[in-house]
Amino acid sequence: RQRACDRTGAACPAWCDTDFVGGLRMELRALVDFITVSAGEHCTPPRDTLVVFTGGEPLLQLDAPLVDAIRARHPGWRVAVETNGTIAPKDGVKVDWICMSPKVPPERLLITTGQEIKVVYPAYNPQAYAAIADGFEHCYVSPEAVALDVGHSLTDATAMEAAAAFCLHNPRWRLSLQTHKLTGLP
Repeated sequence: RQRACDRTGAACPAWCDTDFVGGLRMELRALVDFITVSAGEHCTPPRDTLVVFTGGEPLLQLDAPLVDAIRARHPGWRVAVETNGTIAPKDGVKVDWICMSPKVPPERLLITTGQEIKVVYPAYNPQAYAAIADGFEHCYVSPEAVALDVGHSLTDATAMEAAAAFCLHNPRWRLSLQTHKLTGLP
């Protein structure tokens, strides 16, 4: 089993939970159309949609024109970002929900407040982020997964047990499970 960062050459300092598979470039209008169609197919009702921009590192690309175009087309929709916290949002980018999953020491983080902090465990120690945890509404520990092959990973049973034990001894932190990684779905 090979870690995603080893397989893809990603610059994750210790561990990377994103399986980089595929991707394509889209013009702004085409991307908003794609998001709209996807929400219409998968969200009921679509007016309560939360659009989540996630990894690799979405704040490398997410910009105000895209967020503004989504909100202009769908005024009731909310926008969220799942970030590693090392890049601040570009000027004018306003999101409704920030989930920060740090992969560097806290002194290197540019984002220190938001709605969620989610620490991959045991690869990273949640106690190392205690100084900034107060800046987040929710504190989560997510068990580390191992890559099975490109696009597929599975939560490690030992990591799950360790994460659960950590949460039992540190009630401020709650367990966050990635269901697809428990079931082996892509």
